[in-house]
Amino acid sequence: MSTHFPMVVYGSNVSYFTGKLEMYLRLKGMPYTFEPMVSPRVWNQIRKATGVQQMPACTLADGRWVTDTTPLIAWLENEQPDPPVVPTDPLQRFFSLLVEDYADEWLWRPAMHYRWWYPEGRAALGWHLADELMSEIPLPGAVKRTMIRRRQLGGFVTGDGVT
Repeated sequence: MSTHFPMVVYGSNVSYFTGKLEMYLRLKGMPYTFEPMVSPRVWNQIRKATGVQQMPACTLADGRWVTDTTPLIAWLENEQPDPPVVPTDPLQRFFSLLVEDYADEWLWRPAMHYRWWYPEGRAALGWHLADELMSEIPLPGAVKRTMIRRRQLGGFVTGDGVT
């Protein structure tokens, strides 16, 4: 086992990309701890360490920070190749990476639509994310939920042209 583990994964348990990384780590049997990306303390720490505010963000056992699931998973595959998650056959590998790229770059859009476009989804996820990610912000819950819903609907649904 590499000296990079256990890693700490900062994210949300309803995040598309946090879920992708956690599933990979579980499949590989790599030890990690999940921490909600609670603001503003953790957000500022991540932005300072990585230069971006991206979910998920991870710290390795040696103190380094890493972000962006696709290159992180490729790096982890090199660090601990067995058992392989990506096929070794060149043709199978190509199609595996093609499907992964399609899911990463395009399928998050319909996921955002179905999560945030309909009022029931907005309400449920607004409650969840306000509780999970904004617990340290001293605002009324209704204000936090409204902030979350507006950000998600405006930035990831209508703002990205996904309706």
